[in-house]
Amino acid sequence: MKRIESTLLGILLVSGCADALPEITDVEGPRTLAVTVRVVGDGERSSPRPGETVRVSLVVADEGPRRSRDFEFVVCVPTESDLDVGVCRSTIASGHVVGSAGPLSAEHSPTFDLVVPDATSLDGATELLVHGAVCADGALASDLALERFPDTFETDSPCADPARVGEYVVFRIPLEGTAPNVAPGFADLVFDEEPWTGDASIDAPSDGCVDSGLPVVPADETEHTIAIRLAAGSREPYASDEGTQSTERPIVAFHANEGDFEGAYTFFSDDEPRYVVYRARDDRDPSAIPDDGRLARFTFVVRDGRGGTSATTRALCLVP
Repeated sequence: MKRIESTLLGILLVSGCADALPEITDVEGPRTLAVTVRVVGDGERSSPRPGETVRVSLVVADEGPRRSRDFEFVVCVPTESDLDVGVCRSTIASGHVVGSAGPLSAEHSPTFDLVVPDATSLDGATELLVHGAVCADGALASDLALERFPDTFETDSPCADPARVGEYVVFRIPLEGTAPNVAPGFADLVFDEEPWTGDASIDAPSDGCVDSGLPVVPADETEHTIAIRLAAGSREPYASDEGTQSTERPIVAFHANEGDFEGAYTFFSDDEPRYVVYRARDDRDPSAIPDDGRLARFTFVVRDGRGGTSATTRALCLVP
């Protein structure tokens, strides 16, 4: 495979099974949607310098209450390669991480800290390469070789039990160049012209949400409008590789476990809000929505195309 520089995704996700992939906006089971990187002790900066510590967190989503996840990551200095998954030149000292994220823990997503190597060890590298594996509700296989990445990752499962849902994850962490990169963020979301702040806890049951205080929406073909406005400063100016001045054009992706969106992304070339159309019908079984409501969970991810990523979640209660 040729390497793909994607400002849309910024992360290569490979499901460890032969099943067809869901629609890009659908969350029909455990999914890794994005990766956030923050320099520890420096607010929202996503571009580390040599010697700094960064906190890396996977943005994960589930169709219902949050599932536990076992994870393993290898962080390395990359070498030149045309492969999407990249090739490690040398693994960094703090860059082999094995852990577990319980569904009810404070850090319920796969999260780890790492120290960026010094300039000598980086030897001119402008980014770090991360190879990882995640398994939902099960242990990872004991013989993963993430430093070189499996040749058959398209069909292999990283889980010890292949019946579990596993994913291979590949992403890069750009290092700070001539100027710091601050991750974009969300100012607010509006659902059908009403401020949308309601969310559900990660362990909330799928059914019985009518009295939860969330907006109640019939699961039919009605078109609903979601307005998205980014936080101030989310469109940073920067110098391109050619030396010309440019301004970031952040991209917001949206995902939900129920209903459908028109499109999968919206682009921000200015500071005006963007509008997304959502229909709350249940594609899989329209008769399955219970009278006391079905929880619809949403994850919105914003990327600036230069390694800065943020996410926010919301919820609705769907009724027949």
